[in-house]
Amino acid sequence: MEYDISVRDVLSQPIVGIRVRTSLAQLPAFIGGAYGELFQLIGQRGVRPAGPPFVIYHDPEFKEDDIDVEAGVPVSDPIEGSGRVLGSTLPAGTIACTLHLGPYEGIGGAYRAVTAWVEEHGREFAGPPREVYLVGVGQAEPSGYRTEVQFPIR
Repeated sequence: MEYDISVRDVLSQPIVGIRVRTSLAQLPAFIGGAYGELFQLIGQRGVRPAGPPFVIYHDPEFKEDDIDVEAGVPVSDPIEGSGRVLGSTLPAGTIACTLHLGPYEGIGGAYRAVTAWVEEHGREFAGPPREVYLVGVGQAEPSGYRTEVQFPIR
C-alpha cells in the first residue's frame, strides 16, 4: 500500500485514557474492554466524546510481549478519572500522519512510511505514536477500517 504523509498542527485536547502493559495477543481484548469503561465514564459524567477513539504506544520500540499502551477518547471538557481511567491532556504540537486503509494486521507499513518521511525530511520525533480509529471494529468489515497513524514531531 502506498501512503501519503501529511503534516499538521493540532491543538491540546482533553482526553480520558487507560494505560497498561500487555502483550500483542491480549491487545484487542484490552482495547475493547477499555473503550467500554471509557465511554461508560464519559456518559456518567455527562461529557461528550470530542473525536474518534485512539491508542498511544508509549514504548520507544515495539516489544510483542510487553506493550506499554494507552487506550483513549478525546472529550469535550476535562474530567477527572476514576479507578484505572485517568483524565489528562494530549499536548498541542505538530504531527506527521498517514491514513491506513484496511485490517490492522497491515498497519506496520503506515508506521514505516511515516518514520521514513520524518527521517528523510530532517524532523525529529517529539512523542509516542498513536492510532486514531476513524472507522474501526463494529463500524465496518476489516477491509473498510480507516486508521490514521500519527507521530508527534518537531
